[in-house]
Amino acid sequence: MQETDLNDLRNFVAVYQAGSFTAAAKRLKVSKVAVAKRLGLFEARLNYRLFRRSTRRLAPTPEAEQLYGHALQLLQHVREFEAQLSNASPMEGVVRVTCSYSMAMTFVGELLVTFQRKHPGLRMELISTDSVLDLIEHNIDLAFRIGNLTAQSMVGRKLGTNDIVLCASPAYLKSAAPLKALSDIKNHPVFCMNYHLGLEFAKTGTSLADVMGQPRLATNEGELVTKLGLGGHGLIVRSKWAVKRYLEDGSLVEVLPKFPLTNAGDIWLVSSAGRMQSARIRAVFEMFIEESRRFL
Repeated sequence: MQETDLNDLRNFVAVYQAGSFTAAAKRLKVSKVAVAKRLGLFEARLNYRLFRRSTRRLAPTPEAEQLYGHALQLLQHVREFEAQLSNASPMEGVVRVTCSYSMAMTFVGELLVTFQRKHPGLRMELISTDSVLDLIEHNIDLAFRIGNLTAQSMVGRKLGTNDIVLCASPAYLKSAAPLKALSDIKNHPVFCMNYHLGLEFAKTGTSLADVMGQPRLATNEGELVTKLGLGGHGLIVRSKWAVKRYLEDGSLVEVLPKFPLTNAGDIWLVSSAGRMQSARIRAVFEMFIEESRRFL
């Protein structure tokens, strides 16, 4: 097989990320025909197909999935080497981060803006979603995840435990029915995320759903739950990091602290091994490790 041209890899990566010849051609500023022809010749040299063609989208084959991570890593090495030769700063380029909307609003967005101010050559892109995005498919450098780190292709650092707290505003508690036992919760409106309903109170065998009855509002929007708590509408169930600042300034108060809810997994910052070869991505990774301690 002939040696691979770096432009073949750039063309392949553009098609993989864009999902079509047309979009890849716009990104590369060449014609659609040129993109398709180069890819076809590249596949012929490799002796396997990289994409399954359809009328709507190009679907990567397993061989393409495997090649993509290696191609990104190699092209990143080339860019960094070229930057060194031209005396350019390694702290230039784009860093793409994903996290939940609540994390983006609570601390991730602020940390990225502060870091970018110190390194104006960087451009930050923050994708806030409660969906678990595939890092390679969506071209993401760093991701905050809650749960267990299972993918072998991932590297990461545990940031903390996702502790859950039952709380309310002092104004609500002052006028509401007494809260001395878990059985008293049924006398109060409770607002929580859908996936928190199955959590249990530690060492009791009693779940949140057992004591609260029908939820007053079913939602997947954590910031709305927080807002309802601050507004004095009832009890709320939230990740402790999401309401930490309100607990500290007294806007919210923990309820029934002798009956803590079980935690909902660990909080991780993850990346793919190939991405961590980049100096700028490693720098943002280390910044998150250091600075997130204040928020988690």
